[in-house]
Order: sequence, then structure tokens, then C-alpha cells
Amino acid sequence: MHRFRSSLLGATVLLAFSGTAAAADDWQTVQVAGDPAITIDIPAGVDQEKGVDPQKGELMAFFAENSEGDEDLACFLNRNPYSEKMDQKAWNAALASSKRSLLCETSGTDISDYELDTSHPATSNGYSAATCDGAYSDSSQKMKGVVVSNLTVAAPEAIYSLTCNASATDRDEAIAAWLAEWEDPVAHIQQSLHLPGNK
Repeated sequence: MHRFRSSLLGATVLLAFSGTAAAADDWQTVQVAGDPAITIDIPAGVDQEKGVDPQKGELMAFFAENSEGDEDLACFLNRNPYSEKMDQKAWNAALASSKRSLLCETSGTDISDYELDTSHPATSNGYSAATCDGAYSDSSQKMKGVVVSNLTVAAPEAIYSLTCNASATDRDEAIAAWLAEWEDPVAHIQQSLHLPGNK
């Protein structure tokens, strides 16, 4: 069982969501950064954010919210080159080890109550990958509760990182919204990511 589900046992949670992004019944496949070799599914009716900078490794961002506007989702896809110390082989080893949980850790003076939910090695596009989910409180934000979900892929030419943040008024509400609303759509988004040289 997910730690998140365990933490909510004994609590009565009633959530009702509607809207295109919340239902996530319809999807659109989009090219990322104008590159036909990189595609991903995003909820229908949601646009890619303008202003990302591929020169900084920023490939795409998009945002969705439920009809009430008090729970939302933000996803970001980044691509970064390997370094001499952390080449593809080193990343493959890290993603297969417990170090992969660091991909979901968040720190800072405004961050508290961090909890790791899941962390698993994975395969994406035929390459070594890992996923993790975590939750925390961020006192600097209007939506103070956040669940973060990350997919990192060690592709031949670069590291790709897809991060989705589900936010709500507080940490418990964010976890409840994640389990009821965002967990399955984010899994779909992660599974839909198609990278260059897909095996």
C-alpha cells in the first residue's frame, strides 16, 4: 500500500472534480519544443506554456486545474547533458539504486513535512529510468500542499526529467487530491513520453 493511502486511513475524504483536466478522459499528443522525435500526451484543451528556454534544458511546461480552481497540476519536462562524472552508465546505476528517491526530495527554509511515498526503478523508451512520488508543505506558496511525481530517463544523448506537481490548500488535501484525481492521469502522461531513438 502507498504510504499516502496509509496516512489517510481513518479520515473521511469527499472529493468531487470536474472539468477537462480533472476528468482526463481526452488527450492530445503534442510535439515538444517543435521536435517531432519528442512527443507526450497532455489533457485536451491544455496548452503548452510559452517562455520555456531549451538552452537551459527547459523543454515544456503545462498547467491544468479542476473546475473549482483549488487543486491544480503543473508538469515540466527538462533535458540536461551528461557530465564527465555522471555519464549514462553512472545514471543507470543511480536510477537502479535507492538514490533515485532524491529525485523527489525538496529542501528549503519554507519546506516542511516531506514524505517519500514510492520510489521504483523503471524502463521508459527502452532505457533505464526511475519514478518517485513525495509530498511536502511549502509555506511560501498560496497552495501550500504539494505532491511531486518524477520520471527520470537515462536516454543515450541526455537525461530527461518529467516532474509533475499537484498542489492544494494544504499537504493532506494535496495527497487526497493526488489519490483521487491526479495519480492515474500523471501515470498516463509519464507512460506517453516518447523520446528520440525510442527502442
